[in-house]
Amino acid sequence: MPSNPSSPNSNSNEIKQAIFIDSFAVITSILFAIFLAFCLIFASFIALRHKKTAYHGMSIFKINVKEKWAIRVSPIKLSFYHSIDHGKHALSENKFYHIEEFLSYFDNNSASEIRNVLQSNVTNKRFRFLATLNRKHTNTSIQSFLNHLINLEVDNSPLNVRIIGKNSDDSFYITINWRNNFHDSKIFANKIECHDINEIIEFRKFKYLGVIAIKTRIKNIGKHVSDNEIKQVYEILNLNKNKWKYIHENEIIYLINPFIKNNLALKTIMKKLHKKVIEITPLLPFNDLVKKIVFSYTKPANNQSDIEYIQTLAKYLLVNNDITFGQKHSSHDHIDSLDKAKLDLFKVKLVDFESKIHASSFIKNDAVVSELSQKPTNMSVALAKVAGINQDDINKFKFLHQYNLELDEALVKYHLDSIQTDKELFIHTTDLCLFKNVDTFSKYSANYILHTYDNENDFDIIQKLLQIIETQKAKIGLYITDISTRLIQFLHSNKIDKFIISSKLASQITTNTDVFLQILHFSQFLRKNSNATILWENVPEKINSYYAKKLNIKYTYKNQYL
Repeated sequence: MPSNPSSPNSNSNEIKQAIFIDSFAVITSILFAIFLAFCLIFASFIALRHKKTAYHGMSIFKINVKEKWAIRVSPIKLSFYHSIDHGKHALSENKFYHIEEFLSYFDNNSASEIRNVLQSNVTNKRFRFLATLNRKHTNTSIQSFLNHLINLEVDNSPLNVRIIGKNSDDSFYITINWRNNFHDSKIFANKIECHDINEIIEFRKFKYLGVIAIKTRIKNIGKHVSDNEIKQVYEILNLNKNKWKYIHENEIIYLINPFIKNNLALKTIMKKLHKKVIEITPLLPFNDLVKKIVFSYTKPANNQSDIEYIQTLAKYLLVNNDITFGQKHSSHDHIDSLDKAKLDLFKVKLVDFESKIHASSFIKNDAVVSELSQKPTNMSVALAKVAGINQDDINKFKFLHQYNLELDEALVKYHLDSIQTDKELFIHTTDLCLFKNVDTFSKYSANYILHTYDNENDFDIIQKLLQIIETQKAKIGLYITDISTRLIQFLHSNKIDKFIISSKLASQITTNTDVFLQILHFSQFLRKNSNATILWENVPEKINSYYAKKLNIKYTYKNQYL
């Protein structure tokens, strides 16, 4: 008897079941593929993030203790990876916070140390110490989670804190620097070697040389740049230490990349440097090493003449403030438009300047110090200039530490060779020049009037000089171009009897009320020292007796070289 055929309902169920199984398999495969794709994308994201991550950062805050506020003055993008840079606890740019709110981001010990500095009355000093963030603000955002994934535990690492102040407006600047030490140990496992600039000739097979030149701060003159300091330079410029050769010569740091193969590579490097230099230039006042950064490129160095060209190019860019890398031009286009005729003229003038310094080719014209009534005294101010070179060019050359010191030394020696024993002589110089030559210069009976060097006074050096010269024939005085709280504090605790009020200030006493009041208070302060001798440089002719009496102007002289 034949079997019964399957019912229609049974066949339909089997078909539905087969379709469901096939659909489930397809959906599962799709979901698995999506999951794999997500894993690959996430892994690629982490790898890319790891590659692009900045393993160092800096934040700058301005604090006014009197008004009890703190404000972030640096872009967040210069740090970004701290809890103070992102998430609900971020300290935004250009937003005011109460001091205590700012301090709450640090642990108790760090906040206490910062508070002690802010409450001190010390002016124009730099403090530095390690600090730690308050844990209640850390590891609370997605950014912190991502940092953990790429081994960037910045929130739990010590921070390098520097405090600069108190400034003339009662403010302090606080810089917070951090770096990932794990990454440091990998990237900077080997010491960054300092090369001789002549070694660059070995790499002449490539098409271009990238050149970065850095002027250092005065406190670094004559000192070895530490490994940590040069690491920071590479970090802030985001340079590969294997491509950029480090050279330190005559107080200029050169970073030279001799491996640029073609125009495209050159343009890429110049564009990145341009962007980076524009980004960090506003922050250089807070850097203890770097004063100014310039960059350019040239052809490979084949001989000593090419090396000299690189050095001249660097000096030319450093001393010319009108050569800037504005945002409206690409650095590549700007450098291509460098005026070669001006560069050649600069080289000729520089060679002439150097030869005349070494030959002491000066024009001497000492100024007699007179009483306000024009009656001459037995005092004179030693004045001289480099023969045949205008003052604007000299000022440009003096922007470089090497030439500033060489010119100062040559001029002082020139004046001492013609010293007259029957005259009280005042000689213009700088604290660094006198400190370097103190054993020789202190034997002469002269008043060394110390100028600020590169617009900065090193009061620590002046204090050492006072101790050394105390038993010598020479005396130390100050050339006053700016009257600061730090200067007054220094004079309160150190005995200095000789002063020259600069032409910059003296020429404004009848036209600028603020300058007049500044000098009035300063002259009243100096009157407390009965031994003080104050010379006034280039006082306005036929000055009103009111100003002369108020400021106690007694001795004047004319400096024709200003």
